[in-house]
Amino acid sequence: MDQWDDLNTCLLSYFSNAGAVISRLQALGGVPNIREDLMGNHMEVLELIVVNARETLEKFNGIVKALNKALRDTKQMGYTKIINYLLADLEEQASSMVLPFSSSDTAVLRQLFVDQPNIPKDEGAE
Repeated sequence: MDQWDDLNTCLLSYFSNAGAVISRLQALGGVPNIREDLMGNHMEVLELIVVNARETLEKFNGIVKALNKALRDTKQMGYTKIINYLLADLEEQASSMVLPFSSSDTAVLRQLFVDQPNIPKDEGAE
């Protein structure tokens, strides 16, 4: 989360700087005989600020994607634990010669298999 805070600080700084440059451009626009190169320099600075802000937003997007993947992985691990628990329970019940599983176990296991196609294909590939 430190990276998130650092990026947020950078982005706020870019917006403050952009606001200052825009204010100067507006003030300079009302001055007669202002040199074009001065206005051009301010426009270049503003363009650089916008490029840097866009790069920062892309980094934010990368963090969001990583957090979403971590969430999906966590959910996948949860499914694996549930399946392992159910299978261990089934083995235990089968070895004691009782009904292999209850109707609620069957319903949970069925739902896991129904949900399986909804797990993204790229999970587990890494």
